[in-house]
Formats: sequence, C-alpha cells, structure tokens
Amino acid sequence: MGNIKISDLPLSQRPMEKLLKYGADSLGNEELLAILLRTGTKGENVIELSTRLISNLGGLDKILDASYEEIKKIKGIKNVKACQIIALSELFRRFKTLRAQNDLFKVLLLFIIIHFSPFSFIFNILISLYIIKYFLIIYNL
Repeated sequence: MGNIKISDLPLSQRPMEKLLKYGADSLGNEELLAILLRTGTKGENVIELSTRLISNLGGLDKILDASYEEIKKIKGIKNVKACQIIALSELFRRFKTLRAQNDLFKVLLLFIIIHFSPFSFIFNILISLYIIKYFLIIYNL
C-alpha cells in the first residue's frame, strides 16, 4: 500500500467499512487483525502492519501460539498491541475450551440416553465403544 493511511483509502477498501457492509467473512486475515489493532506505525498503515505481523510470526495460527516476547520483537509492536494480541489468543483458547466442554456434555447426554433406553444390549456396547473412541480423539489420549 506504500504508506497510504487507512483514512486515505476509498471507503470500500477500509476494513471496518467492509466488515459493516459485507460481513466479517468477506475480510482477509490481515484486515480482521487490522480492525483489532486499530492503528499502524509511522510509515506503515495498520493493514500493512497486520500483514507483516502474520508473515513474521509464520501465519495466523502461529500468532495464537506466540509469546508476548516474540510479538514484541516485531518492529512496530509495542506493549499495547502485544497485549491486544495475547488477549485475543487467550480468548480464542477459552472459546475452544468452552466448545469442547459443550461437546463433552452432548456426548455424555447421548451416552445416558442410549444406556438407559430399551435398545438392544449389542447396540449399547457399540455406542459405548464409539463414545470412548470420541473421548480419546478429543482429548488426544
């Protein structure tokens, strides 16, 4: 983008306006991150900073695993932006935990329904084996 400020971009190219008009799924990873970071640095707008951040850390998935120190090593990332990224990573981890707990509840409920239902003995055994396999997969056992 070459030092173009976000405010100098046409409305149709600004991340927040695109999100409002077309939805979050229409934005690239760098645009979504740009919305969260809010500002760029001197000589680099927030989209450029976000693109470089994703690239320097090895991709979007690596951002979630990066430490505060790793994030701070990137030019233009100071305490506030590093904390924003760490907070985002933690929220994502917590969401995944809640989702896993919800899945666990559904599986246990299914187990109870099947176990105490009038289905055949063999069917109960097959369902029980399936549930055990599901737990092993989910919890990497």
